[in-house]
Amino acid sequence: MFVLYLDMEGAPDFIVHSRLLWHGAVIKPAGKISTAENLGMCNRWMDKPLQSVVVDDGKAGFVGEHSIMDGTLTVSLCDCMLNTIATPRFASSTSTSVTSPMATPTPLDWHISAKTQRGIVHMAGYIFGADCNTEHGVHTMARGEGGGTYEAASTQQFLEGQTEAIRVMSWEADEWVESMDDVRVGVREREELFGRVVEVHGQMARMAGKGRGVDRHLLGLKKAEMANEQFCEELKRAAQDMFDLHAVLAKEKAAELVKARFD
Repeated sequence: MFVLYLDMEGAPDFIVHSRLLWHGAVIKPAGKISTAENLGMCNRWMDKPLQSVVVDDGKAGFVGEHSIMDGTLTVSLCDCMLNTIATPRFASSTSTSVTSPMATPTPLDWHISAKTQRGIVHMAGYIFGADCNTEHGVHTMARGEGGGTYEAASTQQFLEGQTEAIRVMSWEADEWVESMDDVRVGVREREELFGRVVEVHGQMARMAGKGRGVDRHLLGLKKAEMANEQFCEELKRAAQDMFDLHAVLAKEKAAELVKARFD
């Protein structure tokens, strides 16, 4: 979904402009007004994947936030938009309706019906995180392709930060994926299998967040060509079995679908 934001606040330099794109304009507190009340997030909708921001002074920017944008080439998408705008055909297609004064904006508020609210409560009872659902949904789509599937994890507790890989593939995940194509397996059993997948996925995510993810560490050791004597026999065997040193980022599947439209 594309969303266009028209901002009135300007930015004096590149850094401030970058912060404005992500967080909206942050106005310095005046009087008794708290900083939180001055955050300009009221003109952002962060659950939408394609956000274009145009500022009053003519500057513009793009924010790709979560969802399908995590795995796409945002530069290609922005190049496509800018090249389209720069073509003579785009300029000649401008109509009077586009240049006419715009109607006064009105708030776009959520109106949640009783039925939708009941659905929210019902889904919350499953305790299955949206991220885990997405990762293993892609895992099901990618069945039959080589390479492990992983998702990056932030390890902010370390100085200057680092990332680690959350391993998405597991014996439990493989068993669940196979059950989805097996007509002999009922819905209830598939749900129980997926519950075990979610539990294991959460354990691996917590380990990766503490810098204890094994895959990327072993890859680093092997890439650094450390002497064999520095490995114990178990680590040497594990390093040799690493899917030819490549894995498939889970959201790359989404990237393939979008990238084909801009190449």
